[in-house]
Amino acid sequence: MWFILVCALIPLSLGADSGCTNTGGSCQTDTSACSGHYQSGLCSGAANRRCCVGADHRCTSQQGHCQADSATCSGGHYVSGLCSGASNRRCCVSGSASGCSSTQKALACEIFNSANVQAFKAHPSGVHDNAFPYNNLRDMCHGLKASRSSYACNGCHAPGGQVCLSTGLLKYLVDLKNHGKVIINELAGACHTCTSRHYSGLAVDLHNDARSAEYLHKCTAMGGWGQNEGNHIHCQFYDAPHPNGF
Repeated sequence: MWFILVCALIPLSLGADSGCTNTGGSCQTDTSACSGHYQSGLCSGAANRRCCVGADHRCTSQQGHCQADSATCSGGHYVSGLCSGASNRRCCVSGSASGCSSTQKALACEIFNSANVQAFKAHPSGVHDNAFPYNNLRDMCHGLKASRSSYACNGCHAPGGQVCLSTGLLKYLVDLKNHGKVIINELAGACHTCTSRHYSGLAVDLHNDARSAEYLHKCTAMGGWGQNEGNHIHCQFYDAPHPNGF
């Protein structure tokens, strides 16, 4: 009986740590040494069992590793700004450079660095991963693709992987921030309808506030389609292929 009970609990315990592991961390008692810093609320078990997020977690969350850039990045390329330590210690990410255009990178940087933009660092689901809108813009600005979430909701499953945020979408956000404050709820991350354009980097959810009518009008004027979905304004564009042909 005890053996069966313990076995049944193991998957639950592991699943409860996903908030930590999705950020590239590991759960352990906070009396143990941590190479980076501890975050609370991401691990199951006792209060002193916390998530140790390494100093290089921004690199490891992109499935990369940090090393001196004098060494060969075998089968990949270097990305700056994701590693701790000396300036020549950079993140070796597998594969070729992101494939996102220099225009997309520049637009993402303009949005990310704007005092008028607040990009959320959380999903409504409470799932922790590298696909928060803040992370999407940061990574695009650093020459990486935006991460997508990978979890299920309402019979659908967010696909994971990465995508470039479309030029049309980014230009829309630049225009909005040029005219005032804007709060971004979601970009490529979180779980949506099965064929959502969020997964293609073609959609944004904006916090529903006093500018909502402006968000919808501007979305249509710039070639998109918008809808008031209650707590947020959804705007999607069509300037890149949708994987399902929509």
